[in-house]
Amino acid sequence: MEIGEKAHAPYNFVPFSNRIMVRYQSPDELPPHDVWDPELKNGEIHVTLEAQTPVLVSDGRERNIARFFKGADGTYQIPGSTVRGVLRQTMQILGLGHIRVKEDMEDYQIFFRNVAGRSNSIGKALKDYYAGSVMKIRTERVNGKNISNPEAVCSGYLHRKAGAYYIQPTVSPVLRVSRKHKDVAQFEDLTAKFFPVFYRENGQTVLEISKEVHPEWRQGTMLCTGRPVGRVPNGLYLFPEEDLQAESIPISEADVLSYQADWENRKNVLKPKEFWALPKEGEAKPVFFLRYEGHTYFGMTKMLRVGCRYPLSHGLPPRHREYTEQSELVLDYPHAMLGYAGKNQAYRSRVSVGDFRLEGPGQVLPGIKTVLGGPKASFYPTYVAEGKNYNQEDFRLRGHKLYWHKEEAKADAPANGNERVATTLYPLDKGSVFHGVIRYRNLHPDELGLLLWCIRLEPGCFHGIGMGKPYGFGRVKATIRRLVEWDAEALYCLEGLAGTAGEPSNPEDAVETYIRTYDRYVSAALNLKKPKKEPSLRGCREIQDFFYLRSAIRGGEAVGYMAMSDFSMCSALPDVETERKNAAAAAQPEPEPTSMEDMCAALKNKYKGL
Repeated sequence: MEIGEKAHAPYNFVPFSNRIMVRYQSPDELPPHDVWDPELKNGEIHVTLEAQTPVLVSDGRERNIARFFKGADGTYQIPGSTVRGVLRQTMQILGLGHIRVKEDMEDYQIFFRNVAGRSNSIGKALKDYYAGSVMKIRTERVNGKNISNPEAVCSGYLHRKAGAYYIQPTVSPVLRVSRKHKDVAQFEDLTAKFFPVFYRENGQTVLEISKEVHPEWRQGTMLCTGRPVGRVPNGLYLFPEEDLQAESIPISEADVLSYQADWENRKNVLKPKEFWALPKEGEAKPVFFLRYEGHTYFGMTKMLRVGCRYPLSHGLPPRHREYTEQSELVLDYPHAMLGYAGKNQAYRSRVSVGDFRLEGPGQVLPGIKTVLGGPKASFYPTYVAEGKNYNQEDFRLRGHKLYWHKEEAKADAPANGNERVATTLYPLDKGSVFHGVIRYRNLHPDELGLLLWCIRLEPGCFHGIGMGKPYGFGRVKATIRRLVEWDAEALYCLEGLAGTAGEPSNPEDAVETYIRTYDRYVSAALNLKKPKKEPSLRGCREIQDFFYLRSAIRGGEAVGYMAMSDFSMCSALPDVETERKNAAAAAQPEPEPTSMEDMCAALKNKYKGL
């Protein structure tokens, strides 16, 4: 990749809407569960899901092996919880839902370490912030070599006591020990580990080290941080004892959460991962740390990973942040229909999603070995809009992450050395058909319309379900086969027990009518205006982007993961609106020339390469 080229990924984002559709003003307005309201809609929706590419919903039973989920009767099934999750994300988008922090998204600081970013790359500002403002790195010439020293970094011991974390500083600065030191040979396997030692020093130089007890020597802890990329051994660090007279440094819950989230995102590449984890209750481990702008950053390497200035939630649109800051519950469509549970109140879902059973025996494909996962939110060129990063106050998150659909499913084989973290997939072949029933109770017509839209989508659109979506797995077509409506009044009389269900003669028309009812209701509530046309949500950018992501079939490098070496060289990921408009422009036929001048220009353009 050339410097400044656009980032690419197997996913893109539907922007968070600047509008939030509040369906109910208070919990008192929500329909009750203990009665069937004859004015509301009750019934069931019979749906088939047909796999357009191989599909895999894992049973989660085996490590590094993913087999398709089976129900208690031994049949292959897509659990109702999986389908419900897909519908909920879709309802957040089509229902203009409120993004709830800690429920719909995690909220923490993104950690990074940037000492080698290219000076003309998108990460230059972060590099300057890291090296200059936070770490205060100074480079000195020692014995003919440039040595970088982060002057802001201190040393101490991270403790966990009664569920809380704190750092006790060391009595003196940490000492660096060369692996060529005469006493290092007595220690075996100097990879990622720490252990007690006794030592003598003369201020800055360690004279002697021993794993044996020497009462007249000082006691400390040797920290070995393993080997970085390139197989060049890292240094060894000798931590003096704790300074019990110094004031302990408490670690805030937010800083602990940010460290834990960073560890979770990286644990598959950390070796061994337990070494880098937070200490358990009653334990302690040597750490480097610094304090900056109200935060305490800590870790097992001197070049610490530190947090960007702003947490993820800061990148939400202003309307979402305003609702998050207020104490009142926001009853949007997803929470009003699918339920919620809060500290002081809860509301049960009015939509029940059953398991989707495979029709027929099914064809399981031979094992496909690949490495799952990819860049997380820390990769800001794809997750943050307009080429910004989490250190800029005006950064904005791109939105809801969705994977591009692909014509065929093809997983990348694990690179050399990655077999340990590879997963073997056993998907069901394309053409597999699943059938399930979604039941609804006490829905208003507009709510039923939204539910049906979330299931059916627009013509030519597909859902993405299960594992391997970055490689094209899990593209499924949803079809509503039956729309059954129950007559609530008839259920309460003997004459009605035999005929309480009704079905429209043309379910497709009935579904479209309900969808239009929802569209009109929300368009009027939000005061959407379209001159000469009926106002519609279909004209909103985020809705158009969503259906483009759910309909476009892409392929090639443009929808693949980037190589690790390209991350520091790329510019921002193009947004879906740009991709959508470029595709529309490319599909337009060339205009016919209408004059001799136009014909000459067209011929010159056609043969300009000859």
